[in-house]
Amino acid sequence: MSQKINYYPKQILKTLSKDVPLPYPSSVYSKIQQLKHAIRLEDEVWTRLGLSLSAPQLGIPLRFFIISRIQNWNSPAIHRAFDTFVNPQIVWFDHETSDDWEGCLSIPQWECLVTRPNSIEVNYFDYTGNNKTAHFKGTYARIIQHEIDHLDGKLMTEKAKKFKPHKPLKQVS
Repeated sequence: MSQKINYYPKQILKTLSKDVPLPYPSSVYSKIQQLKHAIRLEDEVWTRLGLSLSAPQLGIPLRFFIISRIQNWNSPAIHRAFDTFVNPQIVWFDHETSDDWEGCLSIPQWECLVTRPNSIEVNYFDYTGNNKTAHFKGTYARIIQHEIDHLDGKLMTEKAKKFKPHKPLKQVS
């Protein structure tokens, strides 16, 4: 598999991903590592462009994604630690929603104003294969919903209320 991020309109971004078999085949671990590398690397330059990345964005049609553990996502620090979500399912969502601007590594030229539930409960498997159910709120909940949409073949543009050009982010070494 390539470590190049797929850009819209690649068909893989509109395709429903398949569940990861349990227990994980050893190949899944190398694919998760590919995501961790690709989120940091853009045109051979280390960046802080991405907060999260789903398998379909790298052309892998499986249900998993990673999210940076950095709490201050505007920090210039390069993302080194990630949470892994395998076969995630939202099992509960808050009826209270909010609008916020979202970006996507697969649609780098646009930001979209998207309405999402403020908090969610997700059942998933972590990197080591442990089954978890956890409650998430705020930005982290929004990111999880964005990535689950990728696994379901949906893009933020389909839920957008408004669009605006994406501001270029600074590269960090």
